[in-house]
Amino acid sequence: DDASLEVLFSRHLKGAYAYVTRLIGAQEAEDAVQEGFVKAWRSLKTFDPERPFRPWLYRIVHNAALDLLKKKRPAAFSSLETEDGPAFEETIEDTAPLPSDLLERAAASDDLQRILSDLPLKQRTVLLLHYEEDMTFAEIGDVLGESLNTVKSRHHRALLALRAKLAEALRVQSISARKNEL
Repeated sequence: DDASLEVLFSRHLKGAYAYVTRLIGAQEAEDAVQEGFVKAWRSLKTFDPERPFRPWLYRIVHNAALDLLKKKRPAAFSSLETEDGPAFEETIEDTAPLPSDLLERAAASDDLQRILSDLPLKQRTVLLLHYEEDMTFAEIGDVLGESLNTVKSRHHRALLALRAKLAEALRVQSISARKNEL
């Protein structure tokens, strides 16, 4: 019924809008979310009530955001996506600080949002859905229409890329601070 639908949509509108804003930017987010909610309303008959509503809705909104991006920008290709297994970089033992340690140091700076926006879209999507929207990898797989292993792999690669970009940003900040002290 219309009242139930309104409650469901109003419950998820703010989160979906925040997610899409971080994914593609504020300028396009409103249009993408509106288009996604309209598509969801039109597709309600395809919703399986045995499954969670939020991943279903986010998948539609996510696809609407990607459709909007496709109209505006050329597609980017990931240099690490292979079907042969993990990339060479993923097999080397990692002695660098944990991403959570680096995130704590960079959280206060404006660089974090810039760094996240510099990640490939598929990696950024997994991070945002997992850490900002508290979705499980299985739910993210439902949203993206991808296997659990693909989502886990993309998450791992995103953390590696995020760690490298955060470390570089912290190094640059440290150099700038030393120059200012002189």
